[in-house]
Formats: sequence, C-alpha cells, structure tokens
Amino acid sequence: MIRVAIVEDDEKDSALLEKYLAEYGKENGEAFSADVFADPLVFLDKYDASYDIVFMDIELPDMNGMQASARLRKTDEDVMIIFVTNMAQFAVKGYEVDAFDFVIKPVAYNDFAIRLRRALRRLSRRADLGLRVKDYDGSMRIVGITSVQYIEVADHSLKYHTDAGVTESRGRLDDLEKTLEGKGFFRCNRCYLVNLRYVTSVEGEDLVVAGDRLKIARPRKKEFLKAFAAYYGGSA
Repeated sequence: MIRVAIVEDDEKDSALLEKYLAEYGKENGEAFSADVFADPLVFLDKYDASYDIVFMDIELPDMNGMQASARLRKTDEDVMIIFVTNMAQFAVKGYEVDAFDFVIKPVAYNDFAIRLRRALRRLSRRADLGLRVKDYDGSMRIVGITSVQYIEVADHSLKYHTDAGVTESRGRLDDLEKTLEGKGFFRCNRCYLVNLRYVTSVEGEDLVVAGDRLKIARPRKKEFLKAFAAYYGGSA
C-alpha cells in the first residue's frame, strides 16, 4: 500500500489527482491510500511521517507550498514531494526542499503517470535498502527492511525474523525502534518490534505476524490498532 497525501485547496484539482491515482493503480496493479488536505496547516499539524509521497500545490491558503514543504522537511527528510503548480518558475526552486519532481497544471494523465512511475521506482529502491546489522565478531551485514517480519530481543541479543530465516546480532531494540520510525514498524511490547505489512490478524491480546503469535501489551493495543488502520488506509 503506497500512502499518498494530496495538499490542494481546489476540490476539482484534488479530485483529479485522486482519479489519476486510482487509474494508475488499476492499470499497473498498485494499491494507493490517499488523504486530501485543503489547508497546509492542518496537514502539518496532523503529520505523522506515515506518507510515501506528497503532492503539494504551491498556491495554498495561509502559507504557500514551498513554505509548507520547508516545514515538512523539519519532521520528515525522506518523504517524496511532488509539486503541482501552474507556476513552473516557482517549482524549479524545489531543490531548496529536496523536492523529487513537479507537474504542471492543468495536469494531464500521461504527465502525471510519468512522474508517479519515477517516484515509485525510487520508493522501490529505498524499500530494498537494508539495516546494518552488527554480528558478534564486529562485522557488518545488510538485512533488507522489507524482508523483516519482526525483531525480537532475547537474552541481550536481537533476533531478526525474516523471509529467509532468523538472523541474530548485537544491538538495542530501542535504537532500532528509532531507526525504523515512520517505516511501518510498531513496538507491540518490550520484546517485539513488528513490521505491519506482515500482521495478518489481531486476536485478543495476540498478533499473528507471518504465522507467529506475538503478545501485544494491553496498554499498547489501542495505539497499535490505530497505527495498523492508518498503515492500510483505514480508520481506527
């Protein structure tokens, strides 16, 4: 599921972008979850680093898209920003906020699809980037983030449960939780950090993660359900 934010105060323009996302998804077998924000301040106030791509209009109420993007970069250095504007001369300033691309209004589907395809390729390369895992002898290995089902701490060791099996290393789960913040992981109790894409069900106080049953701490269950719903584009 690709999570997209559309920051656009014109309802017709935002509806068009939503339509194009749906059309692209149907043609290419991609799944998108899109949230629309007419006010950049509302978008920034509610921002939780859960989006993969932000389509940002430049002409917005209260603050322009460039200013909003500058604020956004203070909390999220990685999200991909694509400007949507009828003022190309301003869009080229996007390097100041590390914008990925821009598309000119009125937006044509072919132009939109080209930009989106490039963005998805970049996201795919990012997703394949791995965690640097330190072995007991001090050597380093790379574990692909998308292959990690969950990470377990046991006897002062970290166990990476992945598609290819279990890998052990030294490290602290608290540090990994910070490293993986905003990447679809959730700390369900003091022992487990789970990848939400591998959670198949919540059964009482248990999570089923890639076929394994893990306990979720009761005080964390409400927060987990909210994060799980947000990850899949629903509501808690």
